[in-house]
Amino acid sequence: MIVHFLLPLLFSLVLSQTTKILTLENSIFTFSRELIGIGFIKQLHTQIIMKNPTEKASITLTEFIPYKWWIDKEDIPKSLNPEFNSLIDTESPSSDSTNHTFTINIEFYGKYEFSYPIHMRYDDPSYDVLYKTISLPGPQIQYNQGQVFTVNGEFQAQVPVGQIKHIPIVVMGTILFELIVVCAIIFAANKFTHHISK
Repeated sequence: MIVHFLLPLLFSLVLSQTTKILTLENSIFTFSRELIGIGFIKQLHTQIIMKNPTEKASITLTEFIPYKWWIDKEDIPKSLNPEFNSLIDTESPSSDSTNHTFTINIEFYGKYEFSYPIHMRYDDPSYDVLYKTISLPGPQIQYNQGQVFTVNGEFQAQVPVGQIKHIPIVVMGTILFELIVVCAIIFAANKFTHHISK
Protein backbone atom coordinates (compact mmCIF):
# COMPACT_ATOMS: atom_id res chain seq x y z
CA MET A 1 0.00 0.00 0.00
CA ILE A 2 1.28 3.41 -0.92
CA VAL A 3 0.42 4.86 2.48
CA HIS A 4 3.11 2.77 4.09
CA PHE A 5 5.80 4.46 2.04
CA LEU A 6 5.07 7.69 3.86
CA LEU A 7 7.79 7.15 6.41
CA PRO A 8 10.32 9.90 6.89
CA LEU A 9 12.88 7.78 5.08
CA LEU A 10 15.88 10.06 5.34
CA PHE A 11 15.98 10.06 9.11
CA SER A 12 14.25 6.75 9.80
CA LEU A 13 17.54 5.00 9.06
CA VAL A 14 19.16 6.72 12.03
CA LEU A 15 17.14 5.04 14.77
CA SER A 16 18.61 4.69 18.23
CA GLN A 17 20.55 1.48 18.72
CA THR A 18 19.57 -0.57 21.73
CA THR A 19 22.22 -1.74 24.17
CA LYS A 20 19.94 -3.55 26.61
CA ILE A 21 20.64 -7.22 27.27
CA LEU A 22 18.07 -9.68 28.59
CA THR A 23 19.56 -12.24 30.98
CA LEU A 24 18.51 -15.25 33.03
CA GLU A 25 20.81 -17.15 35.36
CA ASN A 26 20.07 -20.20 37.47
CA SER A 27 21.87 -23.30 38.75
CA ILE A 28 21.63 -24.95 35.31
CA PHE A 29 22.59 -22.30 32.74
CA THR A 30 23.15 -18.63 31.98
CA PHE A 31 21.10 -17.13 29.17
CA SER A 32 21.77 -13.76 27.55
CA ARG A 33 20.26 -12.03 24.52
CA GLU A 34 20.98 -8.73 22.81
CA LEU A 35 19.02 -6.81 20.17
CA ILE A 36 21.59 -5.31 17.80
CA GLY A 37 21.24 -2.91 14.90
CA ILE A 38 20.02 0.42 13.59
CA GLY A 39 17.01 0.71 11.29
CA PHE A 40 14.10 -1.59 10.51
CA ILE A 41 16.19 -4.79 10.50
CA LYS A 42 17.92 -5.89 13.68
CA GLN A 43 19.76 -8.99 14.87
CA LEU A 44 18.78 -11.07 17.89
CA HIS A 45 22.00 -12.52 19.28
CA THR A 46 21.63 -15.26 21.90
CA GLN A 47 24.13 -17.07 24.10
CA ILE A 48 23.50 -20.01 26.42
CA ILE A 49 26.25 -21.26 28.77
CA MET A 50 25.70 -24.44 30.77
CA LYS A 51 26.95 -24.59 34.35
CA ASN A 52 27.97 -28.22 33.80
CA PRO A 53 29.81 -28.24 30.44
CA THR A 54 30.12 -32.06 30.36
CA GLU A 55 26.38 -32.64 30.45
CA LYS A 56 24.43 -32.71 27.19
CA ALA A 57 21.75 -30.04 27.19
CA SER A 58 18.46 -30.22 25.30
CA ILE A 59 16.92 -26.75 25.07
CA THR A 60 13.63 -25.62 23.53
CA LEU A 61 13.10 -21.88 23.19
CA THR A 62 9.58 -20.61 22.58
CA GLU A 63 9.92 -17.29 20.80
CA PHE A 64 7.12 -14.71 21.05
CA ILE A 65 6.93 -12.35 18.06
CA PRO A 66 4.44 -9.50 18.63
CA TYR A 67 2.41 -8.15 15.72
CA LYS A 68 4.65 -5.10 15.34
CA TRP A 69 7.61 -7.38 14.42
CA TRP A 70 8.16 -10.09 11.84
CA ILE A 71 10.71 -12.71 10.89
CA ASP A 72 11.41 -14.52 7.66
CA LYS A 73 11.40 -18.29 8.12
CA GLU A 74 14.22 -18.58 5.58
CA ASP A 75 16.44 -16.39 7.78
CA ILE A 76 16.34 -18.79 10.73
CA PRO A 77 19.37 -21.14 10.63
CA LYS A 78 18.32 -24.72 9.93
CA SER A 79 20.69 -25.85 12.68
CA LEU A 80 18.22 -24.37 15.19
CA ASN A 81 15.53 -26.86 14.07
CA PRO A 82 12.81 -24.17 14.06
CA GLU A 83 9.13 -25.14 14.18
CA PHE A 84 6.49 -22.59 13.16
CA ASN A 85 2.89 -22.74 14.34
CA SER A 86 1.44 -20.37 11.74
CA LEU A 87 2.15 -18.50 8.53
CA ILE A 88 3.92 -15.14 8.88
CA ASP A 89 2.90 -12.39 6.48
CA THR A 90 6.05 -10.40 5.81
CA GLU A 91 4.28 -7.63 3.85
CA SER A 92 1.47 -6.52 6.15
CA PRO A 93 1.70 -3.38 8.29
CA SER A 94 1.33 -3.82 12.03
CA SER A 95 -2.38 -2.92 11.93
CA ASP A 96 -3.08 -5.99 9.74
CA SER A 97 -0.73 -8.40 11.49
CA THR A 98 -1.07 -10.80 14.44
CA ASN A 99 1.20 -12.19 17.14
CA HIS A 100 3.26 -15.28 16.30
CA THR A 101 5.21 -17.93 18.14
CA PHE A 102 7.78 -20.46 17.00
CA THR A 103 10.19 -22.81 18.73
CA ILE A 104 13.93 -23.39 18.51
CA ASN A 105 15.25 -26.84 19.41
CA ILE A 106 18.95 -27.34 20.11
CA GLU A 107 21.22 -29.89 21.76
CA PHE A 108 24.78 -29.07 22.80
CA TYR A 109 27.53 -29.28 25.37
CA GLY A 110 28.91 -26.31 27.25
CA LYS A 111 28.06 -23.20 25.19
CA TYR A 112 25.80 -22.33 22.28
CA GLU A 113 25.46 -19.07 20.34
CA PHE A 114 23.19 -18.08 17.48
CA SER A 115 21.71 -15.04 15.75
CA TYR A 116 18.85 -14.33 13.39
CA PRO A 117 17.37 -11.14 11.90
CA ILE A 118 14.10 -9.64 13.06
CA HIS A 119 12.21 -6.84 11.32
CA MET A 120 10.03 -3.99 12.57
CA ARG A 121 6.73 -3.56 10.74
CA TYR A 122 5.57 -0.27 9.28
CA ASP A 123 2.95 1.48 11.38
CA ASP A 124 -0.13 3.31 10.12
CA PRO A 125 0.49 6.98 9.22
CA SER A 126 -0.44 9.73 11.63
CA TYR A 127 -1.14 13.47 11.66
CA ASP A 128 1.24 14.30 14.50
CA VAL A 129 3.10 11.19 15.81
CA LEU A 130 6.63 10.83 14.45
CA TYR A 131 7.71 7.69 16.34
CA LYS A 132 6.14 4.85 18.27
CA THR A 133 7.85 2.64 20.83
CA ILE A 134 7.43 -1.09 20.29
CA SER A 135 8.39 -3.96 22.59
CA LEU A 136 9.85 -7.43 22.09
CA PRO A 137 9.62 -9.91 25.01
CA GLY A 138 12.14 -12.54 26.00
CA PRO A 139 11.60 -16.24 25.23
CA GLN A 140 10.45 -19.15 27.34
CA ILE A 141 13.10 -21.84 27.90
CA GLN A 142 12.43 -25.52 28.45
CA TYR A 143 15.35 -27.61 29.73
CA ASN A 144 15.60 -31.32 28.91
CA GLN A 145 11.85 -31.50 28.21
CA GLY A 146 11.15 -30.67 31.83
CA GLN A 147 11.75 -27.45 33.73
CA VAL A 148 10.44 -24.28 32.10
CA PHE A 149 11.97 -20.83 32.68
CA THR A 150 10.76 -17.43 31.48
CA VAL A 151 13.19 -14.68 30.53
CA ASN A 152 11.70 -11.56 32.09
CA GLY A 153 12.02 -8.11 30.58
CA GLU A 154 11.66 -6.86 27.04
CA PHE A 155 13.50 -4.94 24.38
CA GLN A 156 12.17 -1.61 23.20
CA ALA A 157 12.74 0.10 19.88
CA GLN A 158 11.40 3.15 18.10
CA VAL A 159 9.71 2.82 14.72
CA PRO A 160 9.12 5.94 12.58
CA VAL A 161 5.54 6.80 11.65
CA GLY A 162 4.62 8.19 8.25
CA GLN A 163 2.86 11.55 8.06
CA ILE A 164 -0.59 11.84 6.46
CA LYS A 165 0.27 15.33 5.22
CA HIS A 166 2.86 13.74 2.91
CA ILE A 167 0.26 11.72 0.98
CA PRO A 168 -0.15 14.19 -1.93
CA ILE A 169 3.62 14.44 -2.43
CA VAL A 170 4.06 10.67 -2.40
CA VAL A 171 1.12 10.09 -4.76
CA MET A 172 2.39 12.67 -7.27
CA GLY A 173 5.94 11.33 -7.01
CA THR A 174 4.73 7.77 -7.61
CA ILE A 175 2.65 8.79 -10.65
CA LEU A 176 5.55 10.78 -12.10
CA PHE A 177 7.96 7.87 -11.62
CA GLU A 178 5.56 5.42 -13.29
CA LEU A 179 5.08 7.79 -16.25
CA ILE A 180 8.84 8.06 -16.70
CA VAL A 181 9.20 4.26 -16.64
CA VAL A 182 6.36 3.78 -19.16
CA CYS A 183 7.84 6.41 -21.51
CA ALA A 184 11.26 4.77 -21.26
CA ILE A 185 9.78 1.36 -22.11
CA ILE A 186 7.87 2.77 -25.10
CA PHE A 187 10.97 4.60 -26.35
CA ALA A 188 13.11 1.46 -26.02
CA ALA A 189 10.47 -0.68 -27.76
CA ASN A 190 10.19 1.77 -30.68
CA LYS A 191 13.95 1.94 -31.04
CA PHE A 192 14.22 -1.86 -31.02
CA THR A 193 11.40 -2.18 -33.60
CA HIS A 194 13.03 0.42 -35.84
CA HIS A 195 16.36 -1.42 -35.61
CA ILE A 196 14.75 -4.77 -36.55
CA SER A 197 12.90 -3.29 -39.53
CA LYS A 198 16.16 -2.08 -41.15
